[in-house]
Amino acid sequence: MDKPSPAYQYALKVANKNVEVRYLIMPLTKDLFDAYDKRINLHGDDTVIFPNNLYKRLPAIIYCKIAEGKLYIDRIKLQPMKPKDQGADDGFMFAGPVGPTFGQKYTFGFYAMMHKDFLADVYIFYLFESEATMLSLIADLLKSSDIIGSIKFKN
Repeated sequence: MDKPSPAYQYALKVANKNVEVRYLIMPLTKDLFDAYDKRINLHGDDTVIFPNNLYKRLPAIIYCKIAEGKLYIDRIKLQPMKPKDQGADDGFMFAGPVGPTFGQKYTFGFYAMMHKDFLADVYIFYLFESEATMLSLIADLLKSSDIIGSIKFKN
């Protein structure tokens, strides 16, 4: 199995709770669009690899890597999310197991992904000790503007 977990740029601990929040920011650079424009055009590939559409496929792949064998791609059911308050064009949510390499002392995660056309995809990983802990804390955490509202796309 390919072990490397996704890299993330920022992490923070939630005060008075054993919860960590990690942020992965994937810019949609000019190089990605240039590579797309210069590719050998295969019939039907334009919607799959166009940089503004990668966010529809990458979350499931990233979540499988984070789960480290505890989750299979066909079991991932991304839930739509419309993070308009953050200036995003689209987004998804998902909750599932966390493997020991990415999670260390955490075993379950809640993930939010926001996409902004021609700019970036942002992944927010909330890591919990267990699924039960997540269920007891997630509603209050999502209300916190410091966590969700810390990422905003400017138009």
